[in-house]
Amino acid sequence: MNTNTEIQKKLSALSDAKGIFQILAFDHRGSFKKMMQKASESEVTDEQATDLKEKIIKALSDKFTGVLIDQDYGLPAYKKLGLKVPFLLPTEKTGYTDEAGERITELMYTGESIVSEGATAMKILIYANKNVDSWEKQLETSSKALLDAHDHDLPLFLEFVLYSTDNHPTSDINDTLRDTVAKGVVPDVWKIPYPGSADESKETTEVVGEVPWVLLTGGTTFDEFLEQYKLAYGAGAKGFVAGRALWQEACDIWTKPEELDVFLNQTLVERFEKLASVR
Repeated sequence: MNTNTEIQKKLSALSDAKGIFQILAFDHRGSFKKMMQKASESEVTDEQATDLKEKIIKALSDKFTGVLIDQDYGLPAYKKLGLKVPFLLPTEKTGYTDEAGERITELMYTGESIVSEGATAMKILIYANKNVDSWEKQLETSSKALLDAHDHDLPLFLEFVLYSTDNHPTSDINDTLRDTVAKGVVPDVWKIPYPGSADESKETTEVVGEVPWVLLTGGTTFDEFLEQYKLAYGAGAKGFVAGRALWQEACDIWTKPEELDVFLNQTLVERFEKLASVR
């Protein structure tokens, strides 16, 4: 665990009194506009994407302990709301570079630029398959981001998204974590997909040791994620960073103001409260 007092102070600001992270994941960029596009006959504009993000963030602004936003649409929405809740920004480019079927993460933003926007923490998404040649390159990128974050007194949230290639199935998340730790890459918070069961979640807690891990939604439905989170929390997870499972339906009804209003102020709020009540 990092002993930098400034980093620990910022981690405390992003969690509740018991050290549990209850974070809204909302750093989706191109994928967010694609989700909105399904409900629109005309091309979705940047202004429309920012406006919808503003409405979703506003609906939960007194619920989350922090929000993970993007620089394109989420940050302008956050600033328009004038919120004081701490936020995280990504350091990677959206998506990935395909190299012979292997997914390569590329850095786009620096710790300096993230600090200049007023963010409390940095996040990096790494596509993970420790069985492919580019895995070492992915670890080097993770290490570079970690050093950059710490040089600017920022905690780093490292997100792993597992993937397979035609010739190389991925290892499970715990084997991936073991390999990462063994090679000296240890973030301030692990942001990872559901390990698969309560027992595997306990194993995750053992692998990461004193470093907290939080559960990401990974494209599941809300009901599925709620059950996963209950098991993960009981096994030692220190919170969640929840995205699409919470708000994805808003992208289907954003052109219908009355339906959207009901979803944001009732369904969305109730979902977040259910997650936050897990103890």
